[in-house]
Amino acid sequence: MVSMRPAKFHLKNWFLVKSLVWMIRGTGWTSKTIHLNEKFIDSLEQNYILATWHQNIYFSCWLLKNRKLGSLISESKDGEMIARVVEHFSFIPIRGSSSYGGSRALREIVAYLKGPLPAAITPDGPLGPRCRVQPGVIMISKMSGAPIIPWCYEALDQWTIHGSWDQHKIPKPFTIAVSVFGSPFYVPASLTREEIEEYCVKLGHVMVDLQKQAAAEIKKLQRVGAHRIFARFRQWWS
Repeated sequence: MVSMRPAKFHLKNWFLVKSLVWMIRGTGWTSKTIHLNEKFIDSLEQNYILATWHQNIYFSCWLLKNRKLGSLISESKDGEMIARVVEHFSFIPIRGSSSYGGSRALREIVAYLKGPLPAAITPDGPLGPRCRVQPGVIMISKMSGAPIIPWCYEALDQWTIHGSWDQHKIPKPFTIAVSVFGSPFYVPASLTREEIEEYCVKLGHVMVDLQKQAAAEIKKLQRVGAHRIFARFRQWWS
């Protein structure tokens, strides 16, 4: 169906998408990335669901660009923007919500996981509450048989958008980003509806602990003065 939106609208969105893509690439090209516990993914002999908090979306495009992930993205206007951006980093958008109301999206992503490629989900998105696992990711794991791989990152120097519901993180150019994978989280196919909330809480604890691990790695870098070295690069670059 032909879009009835004005050309000005499409031009504005095209410009915003291109700007975000080049901002992400600029940060990625000038920064150092450290990946921890990749063995948890590399040793898997089955498909998986990568789960990360909504606040990690921006730079996950760069950090996970070689994983060829399908990505469950909401059908909102913001979701449309995100979908166009992540496509530039080898992600495959799957439009819909992972909440209970998104039965079509659940079916689509379960079918997708039956194929050769894994998928990424933000279990607290698209509307929050922030850093609280919603039932969708547990249902998808139960229905597909794919384990959940928790993942997060922290950057040595980054901005936080405090006005956003998810407190989104934007790493600065010339920084160090530490990416941490967690061990596979399995959801039994026999899980009852009453047990879903229990598994949401369990996965939430795992993801919070992983976030603390990434933050601890950043503190180690700060203790050896890495932030001062990279700050000089940013001063020169600006």
